[in-house]
Amino acid sequence: MNRIEAKITQIQSQGHLSLVSLQVAQVPLQVLVTDVPSSAQYLTMGNRIEVLLKETAIGLSKHSLKHQVSIVNQIPCTIEHIETGEILSKIRVVFGEHALQIIVTTLACTQMQLEVGQSVVALIKANEIMCNP
Repeated sequence: MNRIEAKITQIQSQGHLSLVSLQVAQVPLQVLVTDVPSSAQYLTMGNRIEVLLKETAIGLSKHSLKHQVSIVNQIPCTIEHIETGEILSKIRVVFGEHALQIIVTTLACTQMQLEVGQSVVALIKANEIMCNP
């Protein structure tokens, strides 16, 4: 499980859902949570929280897909390490002072010709990020 500290920069709520905007090392993220500020004290502007990201919930692209896919969280990264297995590969990427572990199929890793030092974009759906107050 990836754990990264983030700062809440905006909260938009409707019903029992909130779309929370976060800032992590100059990178904006959006998280969809089933809480609202009136029921969850951690949902406060400027509050620092920990976000949790499953290694298997992060995709990779060699190019930015802004305005081309519905995944709004697109983090420019650099591949730092690749551990290739028979079926799955673990890829460590870095952005700013942060690192993410990403697990993809070895087939995808091979087809994309991923290499250490290469620039990639980590793709994370807003509902795949968890907030840990």
